[in-house]
Amino acid sequence: MRSDRCVMPELNSIPIKSSSLSYQPYVGSGEPGLSICLWRVEIDGKLFSKSMSPFRASDARVERFGCDSCGVAGDGTAFYAVRRLGDRVLWIYEDLLDSGTIRDFENLPELYVFDGGEYEGVLGAGSVAELPEISEVEMLCLIIRYLPPSSLALYLEPEIADDPRGSELMRLTRMLSGETLVTKAEEYPKRFAEIRVVLDLPGEPDCNWFIGTSAQGLCVMFAAFPKLPCWICSEQIAQSLMCQRLERSSG
Repeated sequence: MRSDRCVMPELNSIPIKSSSLSYQPYVGSGEPGLSICLWRVEIDGKLFSKSMSPFRASDARVERFGCDSCGVAGDGTAFYAVRRLGDRVLWIYEDLLDSGTIRDFENLPELYVFDGGEYEGVLGAGSVAELPEISEVEMLCLIIRYLPPSSLALYLEPEIADDPRGSELMRLTRMLSGETLVTKAEEYPKRFAEIRVVLDLPGEPDCNWFIGTSAQGLCVMFAAFPKLPCWICSEQIAQSLMCQRLERSSG
C-alpha cells in the first residue's frame, strides 16, 4: 500500500521497518451450527491473526489473538498497546510496558511500526490523532526490554580496537533505571554515524543504531534491537554508548 504523507528528510535514510497492514472480515465456524464473523489481519504479507476482534484507528488497545470458538473481544490471549509517535503508529506488546514482567529476550514479540495515514486508510474508521502519544517512560521501557544481552554480540561495525565484539555497547542496562531521562529530539542531527552490532542469533540479525549531535546534544536513533522510529536525547544513554570512542572510530 502507498502513502502520500510526507516523511521528514532526516528519516528517509534511516532503515526503520514500516510495516504494511491488511485487515478484512471473513466468516468462520465456531461451535457446531454457529457461524461467527472473524477478522483476518496480515502484517507484511504474513498472517498475524485470523480471529482478532474488530478495531478502529483510534483504539489504544488491540487484541493479539482472539478466541477461535467464540470471537468475543477479550476472550483471546494478550493485547498490543497502540501508541502514536509523530506520523507513525506503534503496536507494542502490552506486557513489555509492565516493568514487573520478565521475558526471555530471544522470544520477545515484534514491535510493529505503521505509517499513520496508511493505518487509517486500511481500518477505515477512527483517527490516529486520537491515539495516546508514546510517553518517555514507555520509550525507556522499550529500550531496556529490546536491548540484547552483551553475551550475544559477535562483532561490531565500525570496529573498535578494544571492543571488537561491541559487547560493551550493550551494557546500557547497567546505566539505565526508572530515573533515566529520555526525551524525543526536537531537532535532528544533520550528520550522523551508523553503528551495527551483529548478534549471535539465527540469521545473525544486528543492532542498528545511529548517533549524531544536534543543538540539544548527542542524539540516538535505535533502528533495530531496540527499535524506535525517532531521534532521542539522553545523557545517560550517551555516556553508556561511549560516544567519544564511537566518534573516533567513525572518523
